[in-house]
Amino acid sequence: MVKARKSSALADLLTDEALTSLSGPKVFDRGLTYAASGAVRVIEESQGIDARIRAQIDGTQVYETSISLDGDAIAGDCDCPHAGRSSAGCG
Repeated sequence: MVKARKSSALADLLTDEALTSLSGPKVFDRGLTYAASGAVRVIEESQGIDARIRAQIDGTQVYETSISLDGDAIAGDCDCPHAGRSSAGCG
């Protein structure tokens, strides 16, 4: 299971199921591999109405991704090569 800091409503919503749904199983599994290897570093986490988590990923290049609340839904953005292929920015 992906472990997110439990300091905001956003972090509480970041379940494996929600992230897999947003990114697709292949990208989610790749993310787990990156996280397990220490390649993911949280660079910003904000709480409240503008809750957002931003991270840097050391993959084939250094990528940046963010995930935030959009109303009651989770929204994401990523500058990896898969960006734009799903609602989470990767897929």
